[in-house]
Amino acid sequence: MTERLPLHSLRREYLPAFVVKTDPKENMTLAVRNEHDVVAPRVSIVITCHNQGEYLQESVGSAMLAIKYLMHDYKKDGSINDYGEIIIVDDCSDDSTGEIGEQLASGIVSYVRTPSRLGQPALARNYGAERARGINLLFIDADDRIEANFLDKLLKVMEEESAEIGYCDRQDFGGEKRLVKARPLDTSILPRANHLSYCSVMRREVWETTGGYRDNVPGMEDWDFWINAICVRGFKAAYLPEPLFCYRVGSGTMNKLAQRNYRQNFAHIVLNNPSVYTQDEVLRAQSIVRASLPLISVVIATKDRLGFLWRAIESVLAQDHPRVQLVVVNDGGMNVAEQCAALAPQASHVFTQENRGRGNARNLALTLCNGDYVAFLDDDDYWYPTHLSTLLRGIQASGKGLVYSTPVYVTEVALKSMYVVAGMSTPLTQEYDAALLKERNYIASNSFLVEKSLLDKAGRFDAELQTHEDWDLLIRIAKLTDFEYIKDVTCAVSWRHDGSSTSSSIGNDENLGFEATKKVIHERYA
Repeated sequence: MTERLPLHSLRREYLPAFVVKTDPKENMTLAVRNEHDVVAPRVSIVITCHNQGEYLQESVGSAMLAIKYLMHDYKKDGSINDYGEIIIVDDCSDDSTGEIGEQLASGIVSYVRTPSRLGQPALARNYGAERARGINLLFIDADDRIEANFLDKLLKVMEEESAEIGYCDRQDFGGEKRLVKARPLDTSILPRANHLSYCSVMRREVWETTGGYRDNVPGMEDWDFWINAICVRGFKAAYLPEPLFCYRVGSGTMNKLAQRNYRQNFAHIVLNNPSVYTQDEVLRAQSIVRASLPLISVVIATKDRLGFLWRAIESVLAQDHPRVQLVVVNDGGMNVAEQCAALAPQASHVFTQENRGRGNARNLALTLCNGDYVAFLDDDDYWYPTHLSTLLRGIQASGKGLVYSTPVYVTEVALKSMYVVAGMSTPLTQEYDAALLKERNYIASNSFLVEKSLLDKAGRFDAELQTHEDWDLLIRIAKLTDFEYIKDVTCAVSWRHDGSSTSSSIGNDENLGFEATKKVIHERYA
């Protein structure tokens, strides 16, 4: 009935049920244990919860009864631990979930709290599955429950039909009471209409082979998972026409979100599983996803750096985020409109007759920006292809209005008619600290993405500042939102000691009054 987890090969040489200690530094209490501790339970039940503490005890109780029923029906030796375990995953609830979860944690029931808010049942399920030991997996939301014979009957039908997945009908309760009949598996229908409940039993290999639930289809992650598992990976599902899963109606905000974003979510399902759909369906999905993505406006201010500007623009065009508006402001330098049009015909190009400084140039560009978000890039710096998408995901995941990443500083030296890389470093790796930001700037101007609405509220760059205008703006934005730091290196800042780079020319105290402007910032925000 039970399946043994792999033991060290030396284990076979011992008749007593002990694991061999092979590392001298290993804790002996972990190295030597009863064989019972390394037996995989028949099923692991993962119960995910966020602010549903009032229902948690009922859900856990139904899972416990199902495991006991399974044990009683098999009538074999062994303890309840051999038949099941229950893992409560608390996704940073701020209600009674934590207190109740800790009270329930005993015997085969364990309670874990995610280190930070995951925000989706899909991610909470993955978090629990990673900690599960069972041969089979079952996921239950904390406000739902299962009948006592749920596990027993579904595992039997899976064995009878040699299937890796078992599902049944659904009984709605708590609001409108109705019986929702599923249907026998039909792989021609599943890609367009889901007929498997999320609360279905699966062999652990199904979750492992698929890589778990995806996070880009909130509210529809179970449908996407079943398409991946059954239509793409070829796992077999067995249907039991009995309402053994009880679904609470009316409490889920994720379902409302899924219904509101159905068109975009289904497009993501198609792109997640392209081999299942026609080429026309894939192309249509690509168009829907592209149109639904936020527009990011990118501002490049330039002056007499055509060779480097070319590199900067190419790095913008290479971004894997498909919706980008590029605005190039030529701040009184040589006219590069023709060259910009050849490289990026879709870009907006503005030419000023005289040099007015970076602050003025960027402010002029901002009047043309139509994006939901704005990013800045100096004309001699460049981004990695995932720069914008990484920062955008950071904003969406954190809920903060500005996200910045780690820039790599690239030292370039002149060699004949070209510059070559002489060294690289990452001096700016500071986690966000609002108080420290008033003392020194640790955020490179080309390393952050900000909501356009926050720029409108905070005001534009102070054009009177010869340097530190980006630092001044960041301090004002910080009054409106917290920042999120992403450790990934996604952009590069060029540094040339001959003063030809933006960074090195700004650092020239004699030419631009670097220290004097720094003093202005300190006095302004003291």
